[in-house]
Amino acid sequence: MTEFRQDPGSFRDPGGHVFWLNGLPYRSVTAVGRDDMELLRQSGLADELSAGGQLVPFSTDGAMPDGAMRLKLSPLPWISYPYEWCFEQLQDAATLTIDVMLAALAKGMMLKDASAFNVAWRGGRPVFLDHGSFTRYVAGRPWPAYRQFCEHFLAPLAVISRNDALLGMISRCFLDGLPLDLASQLLPWSSWLRPSLLIHIHLHAKMQRRFADSTRKSGGKSATMSINSLRAMLANLRAGVSAMRSPLPQSAWHDYYHDTNYNDQAFADKHRLVAKACGELAATARVIDLGANNGEFSRVAAEHAALVVAADMDHGAVAGLYRSIRGQADSRIYPLVQNLDNPTPGLGLFNTERQPFLERCRGDLAMGLALIHHLRIGSNWSLAHIVRLFAQCADSAIVEFVPKDDGQVQRLLRSRPDICPDWTLEQVCQAFAQSFSQCHVENIVESKRSIIFLKK
Repeated sequence: MTEFRQDPGSFRDPGGHVFWLNGLPYRSVTAVGRDDMELLRQSGLADELSAGGQLVPFSTDGAMPDGAMRLKLSPLPWISYPYEWCFEQLQDAATLTIDVMLAALAKGMMLKDASAFNVAWRGGRPVFLDHGSFTRYVAGRPWPAYRQFCEHFLAPLAVISRNDALLGMISRCFLDGLPLDLASQLLPWSSWLRPSLLIHIHLHAKMQRRFADSTRKSGGKSATMSINSLRAMLANLRAGVSAMRSPLPQSAWHDYYHDTNYNDQAFADKHRLVAKACGELAATARVIDLGANNGEFSRVAAEHAALVVAADMDHGAVAGLYRSIRGQADSRIYPLVQNLDNPTPGLGLFNTERQPFLERCRGDLAMGLALIHHLRIGSNWSLAHIVRLFAQCADSAIVEFVPKDDGQVQRLLRSRPDICPDWTLEQVCQAFAQSFSQCHVENIVESKRSIIFLKK
């Protein structure tokens, strides 16, 4: 039986859309987009970008019932969204978009879209995924996606770099990009002294307001830009993006494993126990590492699994992990900024255009190492909530139990009353037994902590 499903986030382009057939991704190309697609293929641009790892590879695969061209796409291991990326990920996605645009110009094409949602990841390398964004370059035509690039990339990066990494989540509120007039207001006065920010954000926003308020007609004249001017503008945008720096100080969690209740022997034993669980996985397995911190144990899982989603709420820890795999397309680790107290919801049209995190993070093994005491004691989750989280993520799980007399738990209890009488190893195991048929505990040597192995 054929299973067909249209991607809920692919519906705006009359030139085609993405759909799923028996679990594999395809793209249809209608008559509206056929000429551009033929040029993308015949110019050699698609092959060049695909060979360089900058574009998702594809092949022609017959026709749709309505006559539209059908393309078979190379599957991506994992889809994440810009509001789940650290600063450096967004920066690299912006650079990729400019580089793809420059490569397109060299082949007589350009990008008509520059949405941050057009970028996905293969390990530590960004990859452009929207084949329908390419169109024929017309001499003298300005970049139609200039404003979109500024709103999706330049403005968020500038606001984050001049303020706080937490503002990376602002794009959850603005799926069509951060409005430039708002970005201009959020930036400090010193940003007016930066030529790239002055031109592409502040003055750009002023021009938008002027044209929005103007009742004058242009007399039919359209703006023009030579290809050399266009290339110079793209180079200026790229330089502006590259010059920005993350505002992050040294993360308190980035060095968590150097400031915790482990001696060398205990830490080595924890490694052994995690490797033991991961060693039972199939080579195609997916691991969801919740509270991954700097990816210490995500790396252990990646030695055995095909994919490891390393999610943590701390931007500094995620950035540190990303920097360690940056540029490595063969990395199996996918760093992600994610707050489990407020995970990414479904967003966009009918709340289905962008999938919730908890729908995407289903795998074969869920890991929660040095996590669940934060959920129970720090965030007042019930044990039932904790069990539900791991049960819906995977059929197997490993979690670390940290008792109340551990230094990290004592640190949490300094600022709050102890309202968790059920925080004992026995009661935690009893709670997990409601959803997992197997529960096995091993103590970490030279430590008061334990690893709980769970299977349904």
